[in-house]
Amino acid sequence: MMALPALSIQQKIVAEIEAEQALVDGNRELIERFEEKIRDAVGRVWGEDETKEKSLPESRLMSESMMRGYA
Repeated sequence: MMALPALSIQQKIVAEIEAEQALVDGNRELIERFEEKIRDAVGRVWGEDETKEKSLPESRLMSESMMRGYA
């Protein structure tokens, strides 16, 4: 059986993980913002109604199909 590290070391590990998680969360928010900007720009280029609601899964499906060459 493996011994646990000292409590102070465990707390340091948790603090590092929480800091990394904050970066991940921030990056996810940036991705969402840029996906929205991309959807808006594509909508302007294609003359789509900007008031029409577009869901995130639609944009992912479109991106995946474009990568595969289906769009």
